[in-house]
Amino acid sequence: MMRDRNVLALSVGRWVKGWMLVVVLLYCAPSLTIAQSAVSGVVGTVRDTAGVVLDRVEVEARDASTGYVSRTSTNSIGRYV
Repeated sequence: MMRDRNVLALSVGRWVKGWMLVVVLLYCAPSLTIAQSAVSGVVGTVRDTAGVVLDRVEVEARDASTGYVSRTSTNSIGRYV
């Protein structure tokens, strides 16, 4: 009789641990998906045909589907964000 209780206790213990893991995973899942966003960007370096970095150059990015235009200029090392 005692052995049956121990087996039952182990079975219940495993079941509870399994459900606790499921609850924790479901609780954490939304916070993991919130970290994803639909924001994007363009970064790069402007160089001439010889490979020399160009500073203070105007850069324009245009979204072909919406017509949205974003303008910026390069910094002292030719990078734009």
